[in-house]
Amino acid sequence: VTIPVGVVTIQANTFKNNQLTSATFSLTTGWFMNCSDEITVLSSETMGNPQAIAAILRENYACEFSSGK
Repeated sequence: VTIPVGVVTIQANTFKNNQLTSATFSLTTGWFMNCSDEITVLSSETMGNPQAIAAILRENYACEFSSGK
């Protein structure tokens, strides 16, 4: 899946029950993950790794992903 630059929020459960093996974000900076009010900043290095991001989306589907852009 490719997430275009115009997407700034991915709602929780968007990728529920997914089997992603690769996910590419056009914008790789400024992203964070909100899981039950626990905020995790995602590094541009992580965001630039399609396999790592796919794993994060699979394992954290109940979290909201947002960009500060």
